[in-house]
Amino acid sequence: MKVSFTGLKNAATICIRNPLYPRRSMYTLSAEMTNDADGNDLSKYNDLLLKNPEYDISNKVNKNFVNFAFVADDIEHVGIDNSAIYLNGNLIPVNDTNLGIFTFLASMSRKLAGKNVKNFTLDRNYFLSDTFDNVVIPGHNLAEMLGEDYSKVVNYMISPLEVKNNSNIMNNNLQKIMVDYFA
Repeated sequence: MKVSFTGLKNAATICIRNPLYPRRSMYTLSAEMTNDADGNDLSKYNDLLLKNPEYDISNKVNKNFVNFAFVADDIEHVGIDNSAIYLNGNLIPVNDTNLGIFTFLASMSRKLAGKNVKNFTLDRNYFLSDTFDNVVIPGHNLAEMLGEDYSKVVNYMISPLEVKNNSNIMNNNLQKIMVDYFA
């Protein structure tokens, strides 16, 4: 595996659906921001934090990680009224002030969706650390939350194909929310 790629590494994702309401979904996407020859994603992320001091939107587990969550009451009909966007566990209201945050999340999800599978990087030490279990869904330890299902889903969470797929879904739905906002 390569050391880093386009400023993002250690990407993971999960989609959680409520069995009683199968259209209700929560997608999360986490990745470690880095600066390298192909991108300055860590610098862009740090600038985003500085430009939004009214929110405490930093990642509390690891300052270089970003967690983007998309929640929809009805995944078939996404819009402002039935969905929400979170950055590092913080609800980000859809308004003019937060457009920079939405642009950053769109860029992150678009990069991961377009990434070549061979260029994904996962550091084994990160994957085996407590950081992994606590960064994918902020405020929740994934191993504790999923119990015995954890071992069944963890390989999907770090699969480049799954990361690409969920990144694409999240990016498309973020675009729907923005179109709804500007309409």
